Amino acid sequence: MYEQMPEPIKNPEDENKTQEEREMLGWEEFAADFVARHPEWVETPKTEAITSPEIVELEAMILDFESKHSIEELLAISELTPEDAPSHPIREIARLDLIKITEKLKYMDTENEEVKTRIKKLSQSVGIINKGKVDHTR
Repeated sequence: MYEQMPEPIKNPEDENKTQEEREMLGWEEFAADFVARHPEWVETPKTEAITSPEIVELEAMILDFESKHSIEELLAISELTPEDAPSHPIREIARLDLIKITEKLKYMDTENEEVKTRIKKLSQSVGIINKGKVDHTR
């Protein structure tokens, strides 16, 4: 009925450990074995958030953006007039894709800071045109 605790592991390095530390070696192995055989007894952390389908879709959109657009190339764009912006071959396509992502985020009730931070970095890579310069800081 009761499982016997295994003997502490015999290892030359264990000679310098206290009696309590040597006893714990056996318990660690016992605990690992118990958890492997009885996963239903292991409590899941309360901080583990359930990922909603909307977050999964938003993350997919972010990954798609990152695969289609080079963040380094976008950040390298430093001078651009408002008149030239709609025809820019790199920035304009990225800007239109970013609009889709930010629109999706706007209609979601999310507190997922990681996703918000990733979207902010994408937004900064596209930047805002201000007096002929592309501002990548906002």
